[in-house]
Amino acid sequence: MMSDGNDNSPGILLSKLRIPQPAARFVSRPHLIARLNGGMAGRATFLTAPAGYGKTTLVGEWARQTGVPVGWLSLDVKDNDLARFWRYVTHSIERAIGQLPSTVHAAADALKPGQAEPFLVQLLNELNVLPNPLALIWDDWHLIAEPEIADSVSFFLEYLPPSVH
Repeated sequence: MMSDGNDNSPGILLSKLRIPQPAARFVSRPHLIARLNGGMAGRATFLTAPAGYGKTTLVGEWARQTGVPVGWLSLDVKDNDLARFWRYVTHSIERAIGQLPSTVHAAADALKPGQAEPFLVQLLNELNVLPNPLALIWDDWHLIAEPEIADSVSFFLEYLPPSVH
């Protein structure tokens, strides 16, 4: 079942899951868009630059142009909670590809500090059977300081299916 964008999940701030609209005046950077397109051949792309250099604008422009479904998540300091972080990631995925099975939600509900692997295995197994590519964008990753989240993301990236970037 595809998400219609009207997800009313309790506790989920939907604006965090929307690709930001460009400012009225922004500079298109086709050469950088081309580099992001090329990056899709790899497991992950990391975009770094100082604050105010247009990273979010660039990636938002790319996300609106790509033919690949995009799960967008704008992170903030409150996302330094393992369960909250993965709950938002799961919802960003669902907004891109549709509802995930109840087994993923059950595993997410059981997510406890120090025990992320069972949830991640469920999520990765579901992503492994996707028939089409998927791109996940986690904007403002630098705000995540919780080591357990970094460890869980490392596990996630290590076993990420080739169709997910």
